[in-house]
Amino acid sequence: MKLALQVINDLERAGLLRRHAIGGAMGATFYLEPVSTFDLDIFVSSTANR
Repeated sequence: MKLALQVINDLERAGLLRRHAIGGAMGATFYLEPVSTFDLDIFVSSTANR
């Protein structure tokens, strides 16, 4: 997961993504009791339509 987040942050810094958000079970752990999950849902806004 750490590598995935580093790549997403690098893409945002390079201007290829506008913003990103973590969702799904991993995102829910910020608000709920921690759970064991092995997936990472990332929602992005692309810059294709400037």
